[in-house]
Amino acid sequence: MARLRKRIRSDGGVSYQVNWVLGGGRTGTAPEQSETFTSRDGAVRFKRAVERSGHKWPVAWVRGRGYVRLANDGSAMSLTFGDVADAYFSYRAGLVEQGRSTPIELESDRQRYVRHLEPTFGAMSFIEIGSDVVEDWIDTQLGDEVPTVSVRVRFRLLRTVMTYGQVEMRLRSDNPCESLINVVPSRSTGP
Repeated sequence: MARLRKRIRSDGGVSYQVNWVLGGGRTGTAPEQSETFTSRDGAVRFKRAVERSGHKWPVAWVRGRGYVRLANDGSAMSLTFGDVADAYFSYRAGLVEQGRSTPIELESDRQRYVRHLEPTFGAMSFIEIGSDVVEDWIDTQLGDEVPTVSVRVRFRLLRTVMTYGQVEMRLRSDNPCESLINVVPSRSTGP
């Protein structure tokens, strides 16, 4: 289990350090890792992310910098939707290990992501996805005569991944899916 320690800095300020044994286990059985934060909330969120990642560094986290994606030259790039989805599915795998979700649910959502979300959103910059892009995707799904129940299930997964990036990874302050909840009809409308 990861630990959170409050520390007093030499300048009198407060910092919060998250410590954990890489891969889990007791101190001394594997290398111990740490990350330091100036805010307690940030430290608590990171501690949860470490625990959900199986006591490994969370996907796309760079020590001292936070969630980033690195270009070939080492400079920071914006994370893609695919990067956030990877982090989300790592979190979900942790829920399966804790018995709070089933492997079948996880695999169904992964397949749904690969088939229906990744082709459109996977390579897009997470912070640049807007409600117009999401609405166009919904319109395309409905225009292709996909049953509305399927579009709702796909949209729910899209909204969940966007929420994970917004709330857990703190990559953006809004979720473009929230304004579109009522765009997908609640049931098929036929003649």
